[in-house]
Amino acid sequence: MVERERQFEDRTECESACYIGSIDRNAEPFARAIRSRRAVVNSLHGVLDVSFREDGRRVGKDNAAENVAVLRHVALNMIKKKRS
Repeated sequence: MVERERQFEDRTECESACYIGSIDRNAEPFARAIRSRRAVVNSLHGVLDVSFREDGRRVGKDNAAENVAVLRHVALNMIKKKRS
């Protein structure tokens, strides 16, 4: 179990997350793995939100949200490939 705390100017938010894994009981490798995964998720979400305004879009009929998310990821990968 991981407990996270984020502090803002006017409030503090806390959340707990449970993970199942095969990492030994040593907390350091486990913490490193969780942090690296969160960094990837946060950076991808940030790029999608800034590039495609993902948070402001509401697509909700049938499978439309999942389909649009796939198209955004494809577009993002194409942009990254073109830049390199």
